[in-house]
Amino acid sequence: MKGVLNDDYCDCQDGSDEPLTSACSHLLVNNRTFSCPSIVSGETIKLFPSRIRDGIVDCSDGSDEK
Repeated sequence: MKGVLNDDYCDCQDGSDEPLTSACSHLLVNNRTFSCPSIVSGETIKLFPSRIRDGIVDCSDGSDEK
């Protein structure tokens, strides 16, 4: 599946090919798949795919926007 993973196109019916993009967020809406330190508390948080690369930094290290 090289070239299909995280390419901003939802190829798989279950959305498993886009864990770090928002391309399949309509399928993964209940799955929090990205972990990072919170900007507010510094504790580890899990984000929905739709919050990855959305232009808003949610993680203290900015990893959700890289």
